[in-house]
Amino acid sequence: MKASNCAARACVAISSSTLQTVLSNTPQSLPDTDALSRLQRIRREDALEAMERRAVLQAYSAGETIFISKRHGLWDWQRDGIPGWLLPELDDAGLLPEALKTA
Repeated sequence: MKASNCAARACVAISSSTLQTVLSNTPQSLPDTDALSRLQRIRREDALEAMERRAVLQAYSAGETIFISKRHGLWDWQRDGIPGWLLPELDDAGLLPEALKTA
């Protein structure tokens, strides 16, 4: 598994041993069943949105897990899904899955 840190101007690959350490410290996404879970997800989405857009699109297109920050952990596209704010950007870039396109 490969991860990218795109908070800086250049993406940095994270080694798999470092990734395992970060993953073990990353809160697992659970259904937003309570206010605290919803708030945590919103904060993680906001942190992802604050990152360099091109790097986020690149990580998505490569299917790479992306390192948001020490506080917010990793964004795993399979686990966390695609945030709503990113859908128009993916569509413009031609990366939006057919299943998510509206007629």
